[in-house]
Amino acid sequence: MDSCVKTLMFIFNFIIWLAGAAILIIGIVVAVNNPFKNYFTVTINFNQAYWIVVLVIIFATAAILVAIGFLGCCGACKENSCMLKMYAAILFILIALEIVGIVLIAVFHNQIQQDLESNMLNQTTASYFNETSNDALSIAWNEMMVDLQCCGVMSYVDWSTSQYHAKYTNNPVPATCCRWNGDAITGSPVNLSNCYVEAKGYTAPANGTFVDLHPTGCYTTIENTLINNKTIVIAILAAVAGAMLLGIFAACCLAKTFSGSNAYA
Repeated sequence: MDSCVKTLMFIFNFIIWLAGAAILIIGIVVAVNNPFKNYFTVTINFNQAYWIVVLVIIFATAAILVAIGFLGCCGACKENSCMLKMYAAILFILIALEIVGIVLIAVFHNQIQQDLESNMLNQTTASYFNETSNDALSIAWNEMMVDLQCCGVMSYVDWSTSQYHAKYTNNPVPATCCRWNGDAITGSPVNLSNCYVEAKGYTAPANGTFVDLHPTGCYTTIENTLINNKTIVIAILAAVAGAMLLGIFAACCLAKTFSGSNAYA
C-alpha cells in the first residue's frame, strides 16, 4: 500500500512540477514575446493595485509549484517525514492562495471591467496613431484587431470620436478592422474600399450583415470568450484544488508511516 501511495505521490508531484514550469515559461513568453506583450499593453492598466496583487499571486504560485513538486518527489523517494509535512503545509497555503485569488476576482469583478473598458477607450480615442505606426500601443491594437477579428472597444463606432478619425477623415476605421489577409504587419485588407463603405456613417447595413468589416469590439470579443469558457475555467480550478487536497492526504499518510518506521528503527 505504501509503495502504491509513494508511486502516486511521485507521479502527482511530477505533474505539479511540470505545471509550475509551464506557468513560469508562459509568464516569460508573455514578458518577451511581442504579440502577447502587446495584448497586455492594451488590456491591463498596471497602475491599478489589484492587478499587481493578482500578477504576484500567479507568479508566486508558479514558483511554489516548481518548488513543491521537487519537494514532494524527494520526500516520497527519501521517505523523509519532515519534507512531506512541509510539502503538505505548502499545498494547504496554495489552496488558500487560490481561494484568495478567486475572491479578489469576484470582489473586484465590476471594477476590473470598468477599468479595462475605460483604459481601452482612452487608448483608441487619444493614443492610437495608425495602421503602420511603430509605437507599441498602435502595434498592439493592430495585431489584436486582426487576430481577434474585432474593431474598437465595444464596436467599430468607437472610432468615430477618435484622434485617428479626426486626422484621417476619409478613414472611418483603421484598415486592421477589415477582413484581412495574413498578419497585421505583413498582410493587407481583402477589400478596403468596401470595408470603409460599410463603416461610414457608423450605422449597420440595411440587412445587418457586414462582409468586409469586423463590427464587434475587442472588449466585447474578449468578454464573450471568457464567458463562453467560464465553465472550463471553474472545472480546472476545482480539479486543481481537489488534486491538492489528495496530495495533502497522501503526504500526511506517508509522513505518519515514515515517522513510525523511523521511531522503531
